[in-house]
Amino acid sequence: MPFGPPQLPPDPPAVVEPAEPDTATAGGLEFAWDAPAGCGTADTLATQVERYLAESGAHALKIDAKAEPRNAGWHLSLSMARPGQTTVRELDAPSCEMLTKAAALVIAVHVDVVGTSQGVRELVQAPDDFLALDDPLPPDPIGEAVAPTMESTPVPTTVAVRSRRDEERLERRRRPPARRPDRAGVLRLVAHGGVGERPGFFGGVGLAGGYQLRTFRIEAQVDYAVPRVERQDAFAGSFQAVSATARGCWVSSFERWEFPLCGGFRAGGLRGIATRGSEDPVAAWSPWIGLAADAATIWSPIPDFGIYAGLGVLAAFRRPSFRIGLEGDSLYTSAPVGVQLNLGVELKLF
Repeated sequence: MPFGPPQLPPDPPAVVEPAEPDTATAGGLEFAWDAPAGCGTADTLATQVERYLAESGAHALKIDAKAEPRNAGWHLSLSMARPGQTTVRELDAPSCEMLTKAAALVIAVHVDVVGTSQGVRELVQAPDDFLALDDPLPPDPIGEAVAPTMESTPVPTTVAVRSRRDEERLERRRRPPARRPDRAGVLRLVAHGGVGERPGFFGGVGLAGGYQLRTFRIEAQVDYAVPRVERQDAFAGSFQAVSATARGCWVSSFERWEFPLCGGFRAGGLRGIATRGSEDPVAAWSPWIGLAADAATIWSPIPDFGIYAGLGVLAAFRRPSFRIGLEGDSLYTSAPVGVQLNLGVELKLF
């Protein structure tokens, strides 16, 4: 039987308890700070924020911050939560202490942008003092030769602060306005001018209404042309016109732009009355019937509102013609092809 000291049971494995988070509370703000010791503590951050909010009252906000080295500097992930809203920000700075100062100012501005005057005043009026480190550099050892230094112009340091909320807001600004892609009513008011369909260069106004389904729309437009006088030798007549157009359009789009290509049927009438050369003038109507083809551009600076510009070509099957008396000379006959330019505004409805 062997002799020796009694065998003791092995020691149980050591249990490493997780480190308790560094927390602090100030003015209704709850801080949770996760950073190396050289970056300060949660109390340091809370004291700095409380100084900026000295006259802002109490605010309910939970703040989680984590600092870590990244590349040649320091990076901080900052989360600020209140009931129903959470804001996340990312900060970068050359030193951890500078990062803590910037975080304190960001938190204070988020809590009360109006009441946070102290920190903003320090940053605007004296940015070098605001970003300066609190701990002075250690003194040179006695007896050691110190190389002479040359004064240099200080290089300004920038603390980069990025907000996910700001980035989302900028992204929404870059996007085109929300146009109803499936269906929408269309209402358009235009001023138009052209040649060929009526005497000389004519002008007038038009009102169009329609319905757009995805990339196809149907429209009906009514145009009125203001009176214009046509003269020939000793005769003259005043002419005005009313017409209606029914068209179908294929619409392509790119960001804030839409490009309708349309074709349809146009009918109307030209009213003429002699203003010279007739003793007893009587107004007469003459019909215009034909086809219309249009190409247009619509730019929408805001949702559901667009600026419209279009060019149309008119081809007549039945052209208006006027003469003085039953057997008199012809005073005016419409051209077989006309061109009309439309400029106006367009609304998307329901």
